[in-house]
Amino acid sequence: GLRDQFLGHVVRHEQHELEEKSTALVMEVAIQQSQLKEVQDNMLQLLSYSSGNLLDDEKLIETLAKSQETSSVIEASLAASALTTSEIAAVRDQYTPVAHRAATIYTIVSDLSNLDHSYQYSLAAFTSLLRKTLRQTTTATASSGISGRCADLSKQLMADAFSTICRGLFEKDKPVFAFLIASTIQRLQGAISEDEWKYFTRGSQGILVDGTSDPPAWLSESAWEELLYLETVSGFPAVTADISSDPDL
Repeated sequence: GLRDQFLGHVVRHEQHELEEKSTALVMEVAIQQSQLKEVQDNMLQLLSYSSGNLLDDEKLIETLAKSQETSSVIEASLAASALTTSEIAAVRDQYTPVAHRAATIYTIVSDLSNLDHSYQYSLAAFTSLLRKTLRQTTTATASSGISGRCADLSKQLMADAFSTICRGLFEKDKPVFAFLIASTIQRLQGAISEDEWKYFTRGSQGILVDGTSDPPAWLSESAWEELLYLETVSGFPAVTADISSDPDL
């Protein structure tokens, strides 16, 4: 998917030799699997065409033995390749946070067309922006490791994307873009729950909740009903009681 595409770009820049090795390994495994199938098919064909007592056919036995030996060698090579592939995948996976951040931001950028049809941003242009960030971002200390590098890249990519995309936005849409980035990332990190987000975007949707107190005179009945429903959302357990008991309101 989109995240895997961005992950490839990130790893290719950060671990160039590793990514080349991964690509070569994929090709090597494909060739080996093809060779193994060919050997196994050949063995089956020899057996199907043989007649009489198999033990009396020395040529057949010799050919099958060589085929079996070749098959064992290929299988051993495939097992070694699987181990190497696993080791490469473990390193690649450490860069997933950057790819995930890139995919998140690009999805938001793509959805900006819902604000104005002129907001059109291609995947190629965003990929170019990602590569620029990878080239220009420096990490203060080598001791921070891959996790520190990923944190720096994610932070810088967000800043680069925001400043670049904002150049093409109307002033009224820039705060919306900032909000979408901030809220989406906080939702992914769990700082904003799905219940809180649903309430923010949809309200109570007419669902009534019984309350223990009446609304203040200055607050409409519908607004009070929304606050009562808000109390069912985590993080707002006593909002109506706080409003009712505050003499300054």
